[in-house]
Amino acid sequence: MHPLIIQQIAAILGYDINDYPKYLSLVEIFSNLQNKGLLRSRPKLGIVLTNLGINEIEATLLESSKSTSHFPAGIVRFVDVDASLLEFISKLQKARRDYLNRVYQAANGFVTVVVESFNVKDILGIDDETFKRVYYYLEEAGFIKFVHSGGISITHLGKAEIENRNIIQSTKTSFWQSHYPDITITDDIVHVIDKINSACSDKLGFEIFNNKATPIVELRKSINSLNNDSKDKNAFVTCLLSIAAILGDIKNDEIKKHLSNKDLVGPLYLIEELFTVKGMKYDKSDFSMLRKLVGLRSKIPPVHLAEAEFSQILQSIGVEYPVLDWAKAADTCIKIMLRALNGIYEKLAN
Repeated sequence: MHPLIIQQIAAILGYDINDYPKYLSLVEIFSNLQNKGLLRSRPKLGIVLTNLGINEIEATLLESSKSTSHFPAGIVRFVDVDASLLEFISKLQKARRDYLNRVYQAANGFVTVVVESFNVKDILGIDDETFKRVYYYLEEAGFIKFVHSGGISITHLGKAEIENRNIIQSTKTSFWQSHYPDITITDDIVHVIDKINSACSDKLGFEIFNNKATPIVELRKSINSLNNDSKDKNAFVTCLLSIAAILGDIKNDEIKKHLSNKDLVGPLYLIEELFTVKGMKYDKSDFSMLRKLVGLRSKIPPVHLAEAEFSQILQSIGVEYPVLDWAKAADTCIKIMLRALNGIYEKLAN
């Protein structure tokens, strides 16, 4: 990890960077938050919050009586929160709504019209710092996209957001209710993997998934692309690759320590064998369904000469072939993945 990032975290927490135990603690703090998709490091900017991180903090502070994907209800009572911070967050959320609405109006609702981003900023009287926060949030959310220097356009998602009169806020809402896949499902995937890890930690003494942020971020990107173009087959392929990466991101060496068959390959087979060896309850159909999803990535025509197998797997999970709507196909795959992971967790918890 870059030392400047460590220094930035140390400054925030008031830690002595030369204290080695605290140095290791800082590395662990950042790594954990990064792996959960709440923080990331960016060139020249250092540590930045992801949209997921922003949403979690805003929901925790503004709706403290409710739990979020990562924080329990009432945790805010352990944090010193200045009233001015809450006012700042409320104004920032309003700025996001106003900016997107003005872009929509300037484009007359057309996704092909290019709007001058700074003109919108000036009309609304948004200061430079707030503008940066608003712009990056809306772009990462998939509501606007960069066209050229100073020029942006509203996306199909942004258009639907305005036309459905939803509100851009920090809690999980029906942002994408007229589109599929639902991008907020990625938060549910992260959450259920966290719960599986927690259950395994209690029962086995170690977690089984790394749950890194990168494949989740790639999945979100593919969802954004499919929401903008339901016929984007490449985005569907990226979606399948992301699903496989998420399911394959396991603590391989730790799991194999507990298995007699050291030659066993395949992340899902390793986990299933681990559960069998340890006498843990699980439903074979959950693992079978996940393996089907992973298997799709190596059978996509025309890259792979396995169209018959590809169509057979798709039809077995409820996707018609030939595929006319890749967004709908991705939606089915992602929901199946989440349902199977929830099934695994429920068996572990009981």
